[in-house]
Amino acid sequence: MSARSIEDKPPSLAEGFTPPKPRNLPRDRTPWGDVKLPIDIMLLTVKDCEFLSCYKLLKNSFKSYTLALGDVYFGGIGKDEPLKVALMKCQEGSNTTGGSTIVVKNAVTILKPKAVFAVGCCSGLQRCETRLGDVVVCSKMTQYASRIVQSGEVQSTGATRVPVSRNMLQLIKDAAAGWNPPLRDPSSREIEVHCDAEYLSGPEFVCDKQKYDELIRLYPDAKAIDREGEGVYVAAYDLKMEWVVVKGISGYADGTGGITDEWKTFASVMAASVVENMLYGSVVFQSWPHYKESSDLSASVPASAGSPGIERPEVITAMDNKVKNGKPSDEELETISRNIGVDWKPLGRRLKFKEPELDAFDENHKEFTEKPFQMLLHWKRREGEKATYLVLHDALCHDLVTRKDLANEICFTLSKKPHTYIYWKIINQCLRERIPQLKKLHSLPDIYLDHQFPGFQYSTVEQGEKQSLKALHLYVETLEKTPPLTRIDLDLTHYPSLSSCPAS
Repeated sequence: MSARSIEDKPPSLAEGFTPPKPRNLPRDRTPWGDVKLPIDIMLLTVKDCEFLSCYKLLKNSFKSYTLALGDVYFGGIGKDEPLKVALMKCQEGSNTTGGSTIVVKNAVTILKPKAVFAVGCCSGLQRCETRLGDVVVCSKMTQYASRIVQSGEVQSTGATRVPVSRNMLQLIKDAAAGWNPPLRDPSSREIEVHCDAEYLSGPEFVCDKQKYDELIRLYPDAKAIDREGEGVYVAAYDLKMEWVVVKGISGYADGTGGITDEWKTFASVMAASVVENMLYGSVVFQSWPHYKESSDLSASVPASAGSPGIERPEVITAMDNKVKNGKPSDEELETISRNIGVDWKPLGRRLKFKEPELDAFDENHKEFTEKPFQMLLHWKRREGEKATYLVLHDALCHDLVTRKDLANEICFTLSKKPHTYIYWKIINQCLRERIPQLKKLHSLPDIYLDHQFPGFQYSTVEQGEKQSLKALHLYVETLEKTPPLTRIDLDLTHYPSLSSCPAS
């Protein structure tokens, strides 16, 4: 067996990076009432070595306790104005009592972070591409173990593949920028950060050559596997949170290489160090929203595919909406595809697609938004005149899909849409038509609207449109000052009622 696949001991860590012992943790607890909430970042770990590796990075750390969460450790990470970080542990697995799903859900609703990071060690899958100690940053999560047991037979329902949330996807591209592995001798080992990795997660602890070979065959691009990642994703998606998994390879899923306490600690330290590097510049997170319960929001811009971090616009005005007659256009189906995210399979089931058909759309199209788009095009061709707005509306509004926002956008006539919908729709249209022409604003984030924006306080469409446009300009003026911008030249010809509205 090659040295690349099995090694006795990891290299020595740099001075100051050796994790503390559990006995070195604080005994005293700060009263929960003295904890300043909300936090910025939540770090979730499982094993002691993972927790201690993250704890070592916290500045001015302290411990507090609340009955709902147990012990929570707080501190800062980053330069200048450190981000407020909460560090927690969960039990192994996702759906177990105290597993990652329930811990993330409970913690996020109380701590209200901007993002959740799962940090620690994992098992590697690609020997030829990874080494022990390498850090895998999940850009796509694959839940591989969904199965149905029927009549004594076990059948796979197909893997669920989802990209990380949009803001996080932008951040992890540069996760390794400027990062130096914390090694006593930097030349002792080359540590690589895999920033564009498919990451498997399921209920099994895989340490078997036969299972390993099966996973490699089914998921040739996957770099690593664990048991907790899917729980982090499921909870974060349900809460519409930014999330990511960052873990170091401490062994391989075929049962060889590493899997010792020394390698687990080494891999955890490498992963925690990469997370510290990602959190180093707090300016990145200034525009990220804290978790906010959906009941606190009135309306917002629609979510992009696979982006649970953006709230979905809900209709808040009682009105007798009228569903369009006829069939949706291909462009409207593409709009749904770009916004449906991981709800596309539940939507497909409501449109009477069988599991093998959904699996085929999943496997045959690498681009995430192409999967639902090709499915919807197939539905339209298959059903012919029966592929109506009404059928699509009912499928989108089904309890297992719950995408009323898309049903309202695509399936209702404009004249019957609530004014709140018209206001954010106009703003979004303005952004699409004009702002992309300003080259230095290509990275302009989606606008967030809530009940504090003036456009939602007016009874007539014209008044609301004008106030919403003013809100747009106010928003643009407060963007990052690169370059400073005080007004935007918007083409208002599509909106006659706005033609006399000043541009700033």
